Amino acid sequence: MARPATTWNSSGRFSCLRSIRSATDSPPAGRVFLAELPGEVNRRVSWRGAPPRRASARIPGHRGAAPARGSSSAAAPRRALRPAYDATRRPRRRRPGRRLADDGSTLADRRRRPAGRPRRRHRVDRLRDPGDAGRNAHLSLCGGRHGRSLQSQGARLLAGHARRARRRLDVLARCRHRRGGADVHRARSGERQSHPGGPGSGVPARPHPGSAVMRAVRCERQGPPEEMKLVELPDPVPAAGEAVVRLYACGLNRRDVWIRQGLYARIRLPCVLGSDGAGVVESVGPGVDANLIGKRAVLIPCENWGPDPAVQGKDFLILGMPRQGTMAEKIAIPASMVVELPESISFEEAAALPVAGLTAYRSLVTRGGLKRGEHVLVTGIGGGVATLALLFAKALGAEVSVTSGNDEKLAKARKLGAIAAANYKAKAWEKDLVTQAGRPPSLAIDGAGGDGLNNLIAALAPAGRIVMYGATRFSPGKLDMPRIFFKQIDLRGTTMGTDDEFRAMVKLVAEHRIKPVIDRTFPLSQAVEAIRLLEQSEQMGKIVLDCRK
Repeated sequence: MARPATTWNSSGRFSCLRSIRSATDSPPAGRVFLAELPGEVNRRVSWRGAPPRRASARIPGHRGAAPARGSSSAAAPRRALRPAYDATRRPRRRRPGRRLADDGSTLADRRRRPAGRPRRRHRVDRLRDPGDAGRNAHLSLCGGRHGRSLQSQGARLLAGHARRARRRLDVLARCRHRRGGADVHRARSGERQSHPGGPGSGVPARPHPGSAVMRAVRCERQGPPEEMKLVELPDPVPAAGEAVVRLYACGLNRRDVWIRQGLYARIRLPCVLGSDGAGVVESVGPGVDANLIGKRAVLIPCENWGPDPAVQGKDFLILGMPRQGTMAEKIAIPASMVVELPESISFEEAAALPVAGLTAYRSLVTRGGLKRGEHVLVTGIGGGVATLALLFAKALGAEVSVTSGNDEKLAKARKLGAIAAANYKAKAWEKDLVTQAGRPPSLAIDGAGGDGLNNLIAALAPAGRIVMYGATRFSPGKLDMPRIFFKQIDLRGTTMGTDDEFRAMVKLVAEHRIKPVIDRTFPLSQAVEAIRLLEQSEQMGKIVLDCRK
């Protein structure tokens, strides 16, 4: 019996006619399987080996159909039969699920294949272009669902066009990568490899000594600290004018937290974060002095300051997005950002300096105009910038007072040399601080902002200066304007600094034997725990990662 082709009816419903009884033939025994079509059918049913005829003329009882043999035209139309269950048909045997063998074939096909017959290839292998094997090589046997490969899934879903099949396979691979599994840390390019051990997983996660890959902590997307993944990336190669530094230690900053939380400008992820780093120069590119190889180095955390030392230019960038950051074993940077590290400063101490040290130095010296014998107020003691500002101001001959919301941090600040300490949560704390110090401060270094800015204005001496390098408490709800202009208060802003200021800061640390305060040092594989501690703001000083562990 001829088989009809499946088509669409006028109402948009799909119909399949497997066996249609004509107006003149009797229905076959045990085979009653008719499809009911809507009243207005304006299509034709194509039959193999038979000329096309209107569907309404072939279905008995349909409006517009020819009357059956031996019946009158006035007879009532017969009701179209619906598909009925055929008890004489043998139940269709369900094919067993396919299981993959080591060579990619299915075990079910192998059992049914006679000896000597070549293995049947997947349909998608026939669809794929021969020259496209390299592009989709990473898709083969990626652990498909229910034991099937991604090729078999693509062949089952798309049995037609080769280009559509390849596109669908790419989508399947990306979806499987996002869902997680064995390749949850897999890189998003073909040249990157995932690492089996994640941060804090307890796995050593050390590559083979002879391999050309390095470990790095990469922020995959915005979210909790667990979005910081320990991955393996290709070793960086120095370009012209660049140097590759093998990092021994890197420091954490609030900037790393803000990027992951989506509170930073122009975020581009995934990216290896981190702006502080220290290590040894391993190789240099063309145009760089080869004598730099083997030198102990600390990295300038920013580039492209611009021609004006008073303010950064529009091309100013900070390490750790979009350029690769220092949470890695190696980094390639312009050779101009490499500063030789004095022997008196360890790698861990050097890693605590770049961002916080440069910001504190510029706030005190360049923007604050600090003079010997002045009284300086540093707010939020315990943070990296505030702690280094305390140490730098003392080294430059100033007296320092501090504030904090934690009494333990205030006690530690007194041990570091603070002459007065006040808890900013107390009422009228500015009067208590002036009483402890014996005089009001003439310079205040603040990174919080918020409504506490009015307390700083009240605490300052006439013609005092306030240098602001951050706003962790955002903008104040109101500002005491009368006190600002009656007391001749200067409000100044600052951020980071120039390359010359960075070198002057390193020289200051080396000459005065300043020891940066390091709260804790974590191995690189425990970056998640280190970042979680930074978010809690419970540290006193800097948190450092050991890139060798």
